[in-house]
Amino acid sequence: MWKFSKVDVIISPKTNEREEKIINYLMKDGKKAVAKRIYNDMLKEVKLAGHMNPNSVVETAIENAAPTI
Repeated sequence: MWKFSKVDVIISPKTNEREEKIINYLMKDGKKAVAKRIYNDMLKEVKLAGHMNPNSVVETAIENAAPTI
């Protein structure tokens, strides 16, 4: 009867898939704008702590937290 097609996900050029995944984990009740603000505030805090590239710090933290299998 009804045929639905899968909608392509559009990721803005400023973010990558891993950032979107983190934002989706932070998201509560579908409030993506709030989750993006929290993520951006986290990056600002990392930068204020003295790191030049906060994205690489987050990437390293995720790799260190992941299981080694």
